[in-house]
Amino acid sequence: MCFSQSAVAGEWKQDDAWKSEPSPLPERDSQRVTWENTPAPIGIGALFEMPTSVDGGGEVSRLLLKVDAGVPLFRSDRSRAVLSVDYRFYGYDFDNVFREEGVGIDWDEVHEFTLSLPLITERNLWLILANPSLQFSGEGDASLEDTISGGLIAGAAYRITENLRMGPGFGVFSQIEDQVSLFPILFLDWQITDRLSLTTRPTKGAVDGPGFTLDYSLDDEWTLQFSGQYDSLRFRLEDGRVGEDRGVNALASVVWRPSRSWEVKGTMGTSLASELHLEDGGGNEIDEAAKDPSLFFGLRVGYRF
Repeated sequence: MCFSQSAVAGEWKQDDAWKSEPSPLPERDSQRVTWENTPAPIGIGALFEMPTSVDGGGEVSRLLLKVDAGVPLFRSDRSRAVLSVDYRFYGYDFDNVFREEGVGIDWDEVHEFTLSLPLITERNLWLILANPSLQFSGEGDASLEDTISGGLIAGAAYRITENLRMGPGFGVFSQIEDQVSLFPILFLDWQITDRLSLTTRPTKGAVDGPGFTLDYSLDDEWTLQFSGQYDSLRFRLEDGRVGEDRGVNALASVVWRPSRSWEVKGTMGTSLASELHLEDGGGNEIDEAAKDPSLFFGLRVGYRF
């Protein structure tokens, strides 16, 4: 399994879209789009990354607030299309960290808006997937046209057995002031036992991104999740420079589903091998700093119509 940092910009938003075969609908409704027969998820979440030391002295912490929603466009017994909208606010607090203002890493608030169109269709034992996306990422006063990036994740998963679906895929993404990134992906969805499953689907939560997730179902309402994910935020600063915050997350979550519609997910984890980067308007590095491992806590509440 291999992912690029840009995969976060186009992550598979409909996290349960290819977990199982689409449920057949009544014949009279199978080709008609309605709120009754098409999932329309909406969720809000928050995450706080506790202060951690940075190379050269000082500390940095981060607050993430997010809202995501899916608008159904089409669903039949073999195909689905959903327009997905995702907004994230990142608030950074640097405490005696970097050099003189205007030279070192000194951003405060970053806004990220992603518009994507997850598509899925079933053909015999194959599930074919595509997720084009468009993203705007930058400080509030950054020039809008300079915050744009986009790309595509696509692939196919083959049902090997009743409990195992796997297949190849790829991602291709533009990056702010960086080269286009092309990388392979392994789609995997494996129901190991009645209670235990392993997937490479990004999962909805206070933290989400490319990686893997091990699910253990305690009962019909409660699930434990253990995940490893790559996280990257690349954005335009208001003065035209480029900032980036990237690292690897190891996390554990508790998911409560009291009904078919509601989901509450609490997350606790640590951010590892994290780095902050600052580049000029042409993508040439000005400054970089490594962060010590840090703890974070998150919560997401989701509702599906």
